[in-house]
Formats: sequence, C-alpha cells, structure tokens
Amino acid sequence: MRFLPEGSLELRLGRFLDQGRATVLVDDQGWVWAPGKVKFVVPDDELMAQKARLLGFAIHTPLSVQLMDS
Repeated sequence: MRFLPEGSLELRLGRFLDQGRATVLVDDQGWVWAPGKVKFVVPDDELMAQKARLLGFAIHTPLSVQLMDS
C-alpha cells in the first residue's frame, strides 16, 4: 500500500504490521505512523481498505478522489 504522511508531497510505501493486540502502519524504513500523522492511505485491495478504515485511516482510491483539504 502507499500512504501520504502529513506535510509530505510524496507517497510512501507501507504495510500493516500486527503487534499483539495492536496493528500499526509501518513504512519501508521501519517508521511507525499513527492515523493522525497520515493524510490518507491507498490500499492494495478491499481487505486492506477495510483494515485501514477500522484503524482510523482515511482512504484514497480512484473512486474517492479529493481535490481539496476537508
């Protein structure tokens, strides 16, 4: 999946990592990202989108294009 960190102009590569009771978003450099620090995620599939929604991340797909900050 790709995601856009707050304050960034570039999408980063990331994945969800289950750590016991918690699931976190980790980028390709090992940084952990909280939902409040991520503008949106671009999930690879519907299952990943559902997981992202449950974790509190905003979803961005071709069907949910946002051209302005909400």
